[in-house]
Amino acid sequence: MGIDILYKKWFLIPVVFFIVFVFLLYTADMFLKSTLPKFYEAPEFFCQSKFAAITLPPVGIFLCEDNFNNELIRTHELVHWQQYQRTSSFGFYARYIWGWVKVGFDYEDNPMEVEAREKATN
Repeated sequence: MGIDILYKKWFLIPVVFFIVFVFLLYTADMFLKSTLPKFYEAPEFFCQSKFAAITLPPVGIFLCEDNFNNELIRTHELVHWQQYQRTSSFGFYARYIWGWVKVGFDYEDNPMEVEAREKATN
């Protein structure tokens, strides 16, 4: 009986954390979704990967130093920001992950990446 009560109390920690996280993300969306994104320099460990930039709604767009002024990459990431604005943080991440799963975890064929590439090059 004592272990059962302890388990129930510890179970509340991730539940409360998740509720607070959802509330903060929802609140951030309310204030930041309609704004232009902020551009930040991406951390070095990210820049050592094959990627040049990443959009992380509602925080902003992170670009590697070598590509910070690359207009094509900025435009591509701004398309991702528009995708976020059409939905929300939850919608953006859910659509991105679902698109990634649907195409067999292929980054290039993710429908959101395809849209961003097409709009950035036109």
